[in-house]
Amino acid sequence: MKLNPSTVLITGANRGHGLEFVKQFLSLPSAPKLLFATCRDFHTCLNLQELIPHNPNLKVIKLDVDDEMSIKDAFKTVEGYLQGHGLNLLINNAGVLEEGGISDTTGDSMMRLFRTNAVGPFLVAQTFLPALNRAAKLNPSTGMSCNKAAIVNISSVVACFDQNYNGSLYAYRCSKAALNMITKTLSVDLKDNLVLSVSLDPGWVQTDMAPMAHTLPRDRVHDMIKVMGVMNESSNGLFFHAEGFLIPW
Repeated sequence: MKLNPSTVLITGANRGHGLEFVKQFLSLPSAPKLLFATCRDFHTCLNLQELIPHNPNLKVIKLDVDDEMSIKDAFKTVEGYLQGHGLNLLINNAGVLEEGGISDTTGDSMMRLFRTNAVGPFLVAQTFLPALNRAAKLNPSTGMSCNKAAIVNISSVVACFDQNYNGSLYAYRCSKAALNMITKTLSVDLKDNLVLSVSLDPGWVQTDMAPMAHTLPRDRVHDMIKVMGVMNESSNGLFFHAEGFLIPW
């Protein structure tokens, strides 16, 4: 199965993986009829604004995952564009990374990253659930898929207990571990609704958060789109690497 959802929403779409997701979805043979790219401040999202004139299906929406009212306002805007149709694919991509070892991690940094990397994605999923449920009901295909109705949370292997060999990164590790638990819990609660919920790790990619990495965002986003295209009910509640293999929690 190829990835060809009719409606897609991506958070943190102004740079890095998010921006690359936007570009590659727009270039798909069957591009989404509506692609919602969200960012904190529309006026500073110049990379997204440049894409609008040539892509009428692209809608740039203000959404700050740290602000519950901003999430609700974004939902109202998206609902206006959907006009009764559903949201097939929600990609919770927005996130932050802060260094921090045992001696310099603060309570404020722990709470800040937990808010952005875990609470924010949960609130986005919670708020947009009516549109996801509607997509699942309106899509006649059986089973689960990212073309029908799905929540994909962009996580990190550093959140895994079994993969923690180097320590440090307390706030980031814990916030992404919380995100993985949110993914798993959503997968249980939304199973009967036929809304798929998965976590996906891009790996170490050259972005603002990892400028020394060698893998380029365009290559890894291509991999993630390929993986999302083959996800089904057997993928529900699991954690995958961008290259397609399963990551132990």
